Amino acid sequence: MKRSLLALTTCILVGLPALVAAQDNTCRWANDGECDDARYGGTGACQFGTDTNDCAAIASTAQCQYAFDLECDEARYGGGGFCPDGTDTFDCAILSTGRSDDSCHWANDGECDEPRYNANHFGNCRDGSDTTDCSGGAVPQPPAMPGVPNDSCQWANDGECDDPTLGGTGACLPGTDATDCSRPPQTPAMPGDTCVWANDGECDDATLGGTGACEPGTDVTDCSRPAVPQPPAVPGDTCVWANDGECDDPTLGGTGACEPGTDVTDCSQPATPPGKNPSAGTTTPAPAPAPAPAPAPAPAQPGKNPSVTSP
Repeated sequence: MKRSLLALTTCILVGLPALVAAQDNTCRWANDGECDDARYGGTGACQFGTDTNDCAAIASTAQCQYAFDLECDEARYGGGGFCPDGTDTFDCAILSTGRSDDSCHWANDGECDEPRYNANHFGNCRDGSDTTDCSGGAVPQPPAMPGVPNDSCQWANDGECDDPTLGGTGACLPGTDATDCSRPPQTPAMPGDTCVWANDGECDDATLGGTGACEPGTDVTDCSRPAVPQPPAVPGDTCVWANDGECDDPTLGGTGACEPGTDVTDCSQPATPPGKNPSAGTTTPAPAPAPAPAPAPAPAQPGKNPSVTSP
């Protein structure tokens, strides 16, 4: 919870401070003539690597590339032997006296901040300067021995080299991502297959006859494969209702749901004979014709009442 983000952010810079952050003077107390970076014995008013000019004289005395990372790397004081004796004097200064203290700014905060007690060998306090916090059951971690792959970085074994001295990302201190940085580099993707839809078996480059889902030149592999010819559609069956078994061309007696000439197959089939029920398979008798209307009665002769019988 405390300072974990700060530790992660600054651990990248502590391995080679004079080189990695050579031009960083972003601290408000930078260029005041006093070194304020605690790694170099300064006041601690500046974050690691942000008071470069003021601390340059001290940093230039570093003889080991792992100097000023707050962890004692000299074997004579229990370090991992990454620094020859006498070349990591600042980090080993407290341990060299044979006594430990609570001189770290973060001492007595309930958290052990010495790198030697951290599995990743990161910390905010110089070894030996957070004694009270680190005496409550903290166990020194075995240092990575020279000649044995050192994967002590928290980003080790993630498949990516993070050692800046080996062309990595810089997320790890030099020498702490050995396994990842010893792997051969991965084969880069084929140039031109940068589209998200590349290598899906379908050409999506519109300039090469594809669907247009990819930008031109970003689906090279798919568009270099020979296209599988598709059977052409029947000319004249372009209506959405074509081939549904019903003629929809109004000029051919259809329903009118299709434009003229767009439902050829349906409209070329013979019409069902009147009275034939295709689903039943039997002929239905045609309805009998209606009887012809009776002829109108002839008009009555003058003076004759047809309803009255003459005597």
